[in-house]
Amino acid sequence: LHVAQAPPRPFARPAKRDGAGVVIIGASTGGPGAIGSVVGALPADFAAPCVVVQHLPASFTHAFAAQLRRYTKLRVAVAEHGTRIEPGVILIAPGAVHLIVRSDGRVHLQTPGPKDVYRPSINTAMASAAEAFGPAAVGVILTGAGDDGAEGLKRIRDGGGDGYVQEPSSCIVASMPERAIDCAGADHVATPERIGQLLAVKKKS
Repeated sequence: LHVAQAPPRPFARPAKRDGAGVVIIGASTGGPGAIGSVVGALPADFAAPCVVVQHLPASFTHAFAAQLRRYTKLRVAVAEHGTRIEPGVILIAPGAVHLIVRSDGRVHLQTPGPKDVYRPSINTAMASAAEAFGPAAVGVILTGAGDDGAEGLKRIRDGGGDGYVQEPSSCIVASMPERAIDCAGADHVATPERIGQLLAVKKKS
């Protein structure tokens, strides 16, 4: 199945939804350590479900999930088609497929098209979260090469959700955060650990 990238469009500001929404964390080069610093700052009772989209081959997904478990008090699982997002659980997007968050709280996995550069796509996950959760969606862009996540973060912020971007000077590769700031702006620009601390305060249960 080809996953068409949704064209940019303005969002009407939806009414606030009940519930904790969802946090989408996207990263590429240097991402595992940065993601570990973010989730390591989240408390065991963190109220919002988290989805991590890290550019990785499919064969590395389970090893990455095992690595991430060493950083966090939250449960870490690799997402499957139909998995429900839940508070206290970090879902990892499987390598080489796109993850879409549905308004019913379940994830949908799609095979990328031949021209899709980023697999999994941060833009796809963030755009779907913006569509499904409106102002209750949160996007986090961390270190990485390229521009994946910039348009997705814009969709989240246009929909009333919050955007967090890693301070470029703290990145192993800064182009993804720089492109995100240029395209979408940000509510907070900070180190990964500080982003985790800010999320912990915002989404305190």
